[in-house]
Amino acid sequence: PPEQRRRPPGRLWLAAAVVTLLAAVAGAVILVAGDDGRSDVSSEGPLDHLLPSWLPVGMEPLRVSGIPDAGDQGFTADIAVYGDPDAADPWASPLAVVHLAADQAVLGGEPSSGEKVTVGGHDAWVRRSEGLGDPANGESWEVEIQVDDGRLLVSAQLDQDDVLAAAEAATTEPAIGASGLPDGYRELARGPFTDSLLITSLFEGFSGGSLDGAGLAVTYADPSNRDTTRPAIVVAQRPGPPSAVDLLRLWTPEGEATSVHGRHAEIGRTRELAGSAGESGVVAVQWAEPDGQIVTVIGFGVAEDDVLQVAEGMRPAAPGEVDALRSEHAVVTPRQFGAVPDGKVAVASGDSVTGQWRILSDARRHDNIGALTIDRVWGAIGATSSTTGDRSEPPLDLAADYSDGTAVVWGVLYVDAASVTAEAPGVEPVTLAIHEVPGWDHPVIAGSFPDQHFRSTGGAVVIARDANGQEVARNTQVLNDGG
Repeated sequence: PPEQRRRPPGRLWLAAAVVTLLAAVAGAVILVAGDDGRSDVSSEGPLDHLLPSWLPVGMEPLRVSGIPDAGDQGFTADIAVYGDPDAADPWASPLAVVHLAADQAVLGGEPSSGEKVTVGGHDAWVRRSEGLGDPANGESWEVEIQVDDGRLLVSAQLDQDDVLAAAEAATTEPAIGASGLPDGYRELARGPFTDSLLITSLFEGFSGGSLDGAGLAVTYADPSNRDTTRPAIVVAQRPGPPSAVDLLRLWTPEGEATSVHGRHAEIGRTRELAGSAGESGVVAVQWAEPDGQIVTVIGFGVAEDDVLQVAEGMRPAAPGEVDALRSEHAVVTPRQFGAVPDGKVAVASGDSVTGQWRILSDARRHDNIGALTIDRVWGAIGATSSTTGDRSEPPLDLAADYSDGTAVVWGVLYVDAASVTAEAPGVEPVTLAIHEVPGWDHPVIAGSFPDQHFRSTGGAVVIARDANGQEVARNTQVLNDGG
């Protein structure tokens, strides 16, 4: 099952520090994409949108949204990736440099982690990282450099000294000079880094933002299929250079070159983020169109041959066709759950922005958090079903999940209490309901609130109180990052 917190994990081969910085710049950055500012990226006129001429049986448009330009959000971010082109897999141990241009006031103060050093006359911080590449190949390091217009981040699965040497040769182009590259390393790809985060969000089951923009994201699925694991296809297209095509490898552990319409393309596969995508997992194919746009077709629980057939069958949209799609499918229909599985009891439920959540208990098991499962459905295809780790941590054992702009907190209360609240200074407290479970000695706690509710405070605490208002238990871990 997917991790409880649906944030871009290190296994996506993305530098965690970059994701953190981008999230600080724009709260919804995971749904944003844009070009890299180069004049030769796209044509003078609007892009020619493409639509599928073939889809698997039963699939139809469910969600259509624009992809805004990152520059309109107050920042730009570009990435260049290096590797050994003669290696069996040039992307097995990549070296990446990201230039994030944004006001220092937006980026905030100094990073909270890492050893402070000086790189190229600039303040910098070096630290271990979830990093890039296959974790089995060894640990990764990253260097975050404060530059005049923002930050430079250099990350690689190399020794600390080698990463620092690469950082010394890094520029805001972004690029790494030959003096800082390991032997045999050459540039593999470059393009908008925010584009990478857009596709990451699509891999996790989102279907784009709600803003207009030069790009377009369309989600296709069978609306009659009510399963949380229903197959779906997402087509995303946005301005971008041909050099960005191979960046698909940043978030797919399995990938290889192919072709679409006779043009160079990259195909990638992953099961780790599939979560509820079924046996077929997630398959994506990406290529560049000659008018200056990158097109990505992603299949969730769809056979690879079908994903490739959709890609090969893309056609220019007819006049007014995209406008009609936007008008009809701009707002996604809220998802609904099916029946509660046999042997489970629905303890609590609620709504999120475009879907629902529920907490199920296995009443036959011992009454601890390991017998609780969270189910979530949202957007056109997003879904989570995850059983909490089997543990018992009195007096207030909690877990949290963040999807669709809504945080859900749930767990087991091992002491007598009249109320349980999530709190932080200067923020309205959130009440978590107490639910009795048939056959259990201890009640279950569950509640939800907007994902950003405690973000400005840097954290929150969950407190249980008795009928007299006296504290009887607290949990400082689950919400300590502000949700």
